[in-house]
Amino acid sequence: MAKQENRIPIFSHWALVGGDFWEQNQVPLKKVDLRFVQSILENDPGQHPKLASFLERYRQRYGIGAKEPIPSLIGTIHAYDFTHLLVRAMTQAKSADRATIRDALESLRPYQGVLREYKPAFSKEQHDALERSLLHLGRFDDRGRIVNAE
Repeated sequence: MAKQENRIPIFSHWALVGGDFWEQNQVPLKKVDLRFVQSILENDPGQHPKLASFLERYRQRYGIGAKEPIPSLIGTIHAYDFTHLLVRAMTQAKSADRATIRDALESLRPYQGVLREYKPAFSKEQHDALERSLLHLGRFDDRGRIVNAE
């Protein structure tokens, strides 16, 4: 897309930009209008009280500097929250049986995750813990951090 004369915007699911995507593609990305669905901005932790603490602990644990982007940030946060939800469900289910754990996931008490309070995270009718109000379009800045795509 960076080599095309007629550039068109690219809209993507957040998974496209995971891992070291920016690091490997930062030069051609300067010539591409890439926007992707996101549910958090790393440079705006004030909206989510647990985010600043999570980012600090994560950076310390993995030796990532304050100005470096966290690879796959949103995937990391979702995995972190879901791990906690899954442990709660397994504890509640007192079983390793898949159906019993699913039933427990559908009846969990509220849980304050990194981005939001899951109340509930899941139900019999709803198996996606994302909330529309958290979704927006993001893009990479010049240092590879994910920022709001205005």
